[in-house]
Amino acid sequence: MVFLRYGREHGMSALSYARKTYSQWKSGAVKMSGSVAERLLNLVPPVLDVSVRFELVKKLRNAHMHKEHRYVTCEPQDWRMQVAPVIADLLTASDKFQLPEHAVSRVRWLAEGDAAAAQRLLAAAEQEEAAVRIRFLDAEFRRIDYLLANIKATKHVSHVIELPQGRINVAITLPRKGFWGWLSNLLS
Repeated sequence: MVFLRYGREHGMSALSYARKTYSQWKSGAVKMSGSVAERLLNLVPPVLDVSVRFELVKKLRNAHMHKEHRYVTCEPQDWRMQVAPVIADLLTASDKFQLPEHAVSRVRWLAEGDAAAAQRLLAAAEQEEAAVRIRFLDAEFRRIDYLLANIKATKHVSHVIELPQGRINVAITLPRKGFWGWLSNLLS
């Protein structure tokens, strides 16, 4: 498909040369010139499926997003109040994230030079990421609740929440009882 478009845009002799030389380019026996590479690469986006373009945009966004690492230490009764603001902070940073200009030009290339289409691809990637985050966080909170149901035996629960924006290490520990608490437990 790309070669046919190449022939239509650059002539039959260019098409003949590309077909004849393709296997040598692929093997590395012949080096493709910069102008031929640019011409061929500019023909790729129209033959890519929309879902492939979308996945490429998501990967590009993820590759450029700065990942944070946070640590939260809390007690069982307040773990949600301690973890929620840290998650919100990471998500807010993600919402404000902007691709660097050199990466935006790649998105424009995938959208065949259409800046509005490139912005729609980026917006769609962000919306999908937000939906995934919400589903993921619900599952993570259920896991932590399950672990806490068994904390009496372990006295400590550690859990890592992995998000596209980074990682949150959560350490939930039963508070240490002082001497009087220990004595009270012993006597009762």
